[in-house]
Amino acid sequence: MRLKRELALFSISASLTVVTAGATVLVLAACGAKAPEKAAGGSVNGDATAVAPAQRSDKDIVSDITMAEVSKKMSADLPREADRLAQKYASQGKFKEAEAILGRLVALCRMPQINDQKNMSLALNNIGVVYLKQGDYKKAEQMLQTSLVLQQQVLGATNPEFAEGINNLALLYYQQQRFADAAPLYSRAMQILKSAPPNDHYKEQLSATINNLASCYSHEKKFDQAQQLFNEVVTLDEARLGKDHPEVALTLNNIAYGYIMQKQYDQAESTLKRALTIAEKAYGADSLQLVPYLQNYQSLMKKDARIDESRKLAARVKSITDSHVR
Repeated sequence: MRLKRELALFSISASLTVVTAGATVLVLAACGAKAPEKAAGGSVNGDATAVAPAQRSDKDIVSDITMAEVSKKMSADLPREADRLAQKYASQGKFKEAEAILGRLVALCRMPQINDQKNMSLALNNIGVVYLKQGDYKKAEQMLQTSLVLQQQVLGATNPEFAEGINNLALLYYQQQRFADAAPLYSRAMQILKSAPPNDHYKEQLSATINNLASCYSHEKKFDQAQQLFNEVVTLDEARLGKDHPEVALTLNNIAYGYIMQKQYDQAESTLKRALTIAEKAYGADSLQLVPYLQNYQSLMKKDARIDESRKLAARVKSITDSHVR
């Protein structure tokens, strides 16, 4: 699943709200044997991209699972196909069906005749993610913790795939606003990913992990630590995406938040201006995508008692939104 960051609006009447990028980082680990190497940064678990085989139908995959249960033999492709089907169900909101497929995969991997510890750990992780998507935090925590214990045994404590499992547990805590529990996990994952192979997938994972750790620190009002990490994210994203990429603008928004919370309004304004410039270049001057940035800028102007500028920004927001009303 592609990592994504969301832009939160600053609150005028209450404390400002940090961008909650962590709330969208859900990593469904890719089960199955490693594909032949072709190009870096392909699959969810960091394996290299390969030419995908023709996909089997859902009915055929279920039939293959049943045959494996009877024969107590599992083909190398079955974990990947079962995982794909489970992810399809999860994306459609069919969580019970996804859980059932993954549960059957876990049972297969546990069979003494098969004993596939790696794919079992990844399937357990994915069941935890399915629970997390449903907001069942207790079951998700139990499943993700069980998966992590097994992943550490099978993959090793420094394997970047293990870092992705750590990130999922951190996300669970983040969503429950247990930032003190999430931060050490994000920090551990960050250290692992900094030593990972330099492919696009792990670079993206590292950027998001540092971003989420910084977000935890922001929620804990550790703004100096958060600012340092957010700046590191900007450096990483500029190198891998370019200085005018929208994700750079999102992180700049976070940096501005820290400045505002410390009443450093000049620094906040220059940072928000740069974020807005990037967003305008990426989306166009009349795009609805600009509205959150303009509203954040407006909030800053209002906090700094620059009422005329705040009103001009509010008028621009209204003009853009009105132009998109049909």
